[in-house]
Amino acid sequence: MLLGASSAATPDGFAKFLPRAYGHAEKITKAFKGVDEAAPENLAWKWLSMTLSQATAQFLVVLRRQTKLVGTELDGAVAAFIDDAMDLPDTAHFEAATFLHTATHPAFEPARGALQPLIQAVTTWTQFDMVRLQADFDRCLHAASAHVCAANHEEFAPLVATVAGPAGEAARAG
Repeated sequence: MLLGASSAATPDGFAKFLPRAYGHAEKITKAFKGVDEAAPENLAWKWLSMTLSQATAQFLVVLRRQTKLVGTELDGAVAAFIDDAMDLPDTAHFEAATFLHTATHPAFEPARGALQPLIQAVTTWTQFDMVRLQADFDRCLHAASAHVCAANHEEFAPLVATVAGPAGEAARAG
């Protein structure tokens, strides 16, 4: 669940997710705190993890309104969901569209793919309307994205400037 530095092949206006860089937890923890570096790549990974965590919590509230959640399975199921959801492809990029179209952005495709197993693990449902629940999760992603950006505006300002500002114009142009 770590994000490494972008390569020379990553265009300006993008931050490249490198999800398999597991060996540098201490460095990333310091970067998350802004102690060592607040590079766009680290900020993108932090935004992604905060957004996904908050969306998952909100989605569990949605489920809790409809059915009793299976308490003994909840922690393990959520941990498995987060692990699956954070398994991003090496080619995933963070861009302005990630903010604008959070639920449909490819960075959240693993989360959408892991949603049905989460629902099956934390509920006793054998049949459910996956289309409706997917829409509920998408709304949770949009709300979480907006909340994370608004609540941490100063922290994420360099990331927003990188992907939405003049530095990202070349990447958005093609």
